[in-house]
Amino acid sequence: MFCRDELESKGIPMNNLADWQAVHGRCTGEEAPVRLAPLPSNQKAKLNVRLEQRRRSFGREGTRCGQAGWLPTESLESWFSRFGRPIAGNSDVRRLAGSILNPAPDLRGERKLERMKASPARKRFAQKAAEAVNFLVPERPG
Repeated sequence: MFCRDELESKGIPMNNLADWQAVHGRCTGEEAPVRLAPLPSNQKAKLNVRLEQRRRSFGREGTRCGQAGWLPTESLESWFSRFGRPIAGNSDVRRLAGSILNPAPDLRGERKLERMKASPARKRFAQKAAEAVNFLVPERPG
């Protein structure tokens, strides 16, 4: 929202992809990490849908995604020197960069633990263990 308002105040149109490419330029085929190919479907309703296909020639040879040197631009500063600064203010870029660049948390372990705790076998075991404890501990006269 704040970016749209700032663009409108500067008189920069940003209504479609062509407007965006007029301001920022367009990657050549070899620079782009993905290729937008038509979706392989025979349905007329899906003719406009595109499928992202990874470009095998993207990235430096001998390295993999996530390794240093795989990308031609490794930091925000090198990105800005190559493509220019964003329209948003510097404080907004720094604030939002962390949310974009940090990897998503790995929740596999937590979800596995939740499934184990909710499993029917564990519930039966807990119920039998509680019954065994009640059987072994004599009731005290009140």
